[in-house]
Amino acid sequence: MGRRTELHGELLELAPKAYYQPPTNIKMAYPCFRYDRSKIKAEYADNKIYQKYDCYSLKYISPTVADYKVDEILEHFKYCHFDRHYVADGLHHYTFDLFY
Repeated sequence: MGRRTELHGELLELAPKAYYQPPTNIKMAYPCFRYDRSKIKAEYADNKIYQKYDCYSLKYISPTVADYKVDEILEHFKYCHFDRHYVADGLHHYTFDLFY
């Protein structure tokens, strides 16, 4: 759980709010990050797990176009990949795969 709370702190450096697996009854404030763990990448050596990375599905959500934020996020996190951008309910969603 410690790594996820570290990630949460880093996300708060980049946006005013961050939500981990928010329930549907939560009203999110924008701009914000919404993230959840999607998979685990494990590297093996000597028949044991040598290194493990949690993969998070990360979304930056903003009411305005925030293309500059994509570069800021990619520069901040070493193992982060931009996936796509889409607009839903008048909000811009920037999605990433983040190994942390």
